[in-house]
Amino acid sequence: MKKEIVKKKHQNQVTPNDKIFHDYICQSNCFLLEFLLENVKKQSRNNIKTLLSNRQVLVNKKTETKYNYELKENDIVTLSLFPDGHKTKSPCPFQILYEDDNYIAINKPSGMLSVNLNEGNTKNAYILLKDYLKEINPKEQIFITHRIDRDTSGVLLFTKNLMAHDLLQDSWNELVSKREYVAVCEGIFEKKSGTIVSYIVEGDTKLCYSTKNDKIGKKAVSHYEVLKENGNLSLVSVNIDTGRKNQIRVHMQDIKHPIIGDKKYHTNLTYLNRLGLHARTLTFMDPITNKEINIVSTIPLEFKKLFK
Repeated sequence: MKKEIVKKKHQNQVTPNDKIFHDYICQSNCFLLEFLLENVKKQSRNNIKTLLSNRQVLVNKKTETKYNYELKENDIVTLSLFPDGHKTKSPCPFQILYEDDNYIAINKPSGMLSVNLNEGNTKNAYILLKDYLKEINPKEQIFITHRIDRDTSGVLLFTKNLMAHDLLQDSWNELVSKREYVAVCEGIFEKKSGTIVSYIVEGDTKLCYSTKNDKIGKKAVSHYEVLKENGNLSLVSVNIDTGRKNQIRVHMQDIKHPIIGDKKYHTNLTYLNRLGLHARTLTFMDPITNKEINIVSTIPLEFKKLFK
């Protein structure tokens, strides 16, 4: 068979939120698997075979699953995110910020748990995302990589196979180079940037607090920088070296600038109907490909409105 020459009919990037088809026009005779391997650059041989077996490949609008199907000149090959070209029963419950063969990251809303396996709560990010992905591919799996507080919004990363999960978990602190949050805090900072170091302890009432005693607390390091100010509010970028429970919330309270909406840590301001904390950036070195992955979530609109 002659090797095909292909030109793409659509140049739009297909993302999990687009739910659209991606078409390729075949310019010469060839086998279907050969065609897909040559032209679908971001998919491995196994992934392409999975697309075929999952009925996500169409030729001239008809589902085709045979690897050795013979394509003709001007045949249109369609890749779909859905079996037989149909959409899932329900829309994705989250904005997908990043996805590849090993990872998927979502923009978790404020007020939702990252995961809650012990109490069987189905309204958490892990369960909702897992159920949605299984509608697309029943074999799809996700694994918990890290967590952010229920009332914090923003970047939440999951792995899609055990190898990626174990490699990332085993060397999380070494592989993750940036964990940035944005916080809306009370007051105007006298010192516009700085580093806060303490040892954080979780008390009997589940409240966390700082101590200088390294025998009873876990070391926590936060670097902050004021981005904007307005009246009695400051928009602050916080990069953390450690991921202790409620770390940023405790540290902002320590320096007398608690995060607004944080009743747990004694704020007096309620400009938002939520906690004013958002996980904005997660950057890490992929232990499988040795390439840096940078995942960014935009600052929530309700935060921006406070600083116009």
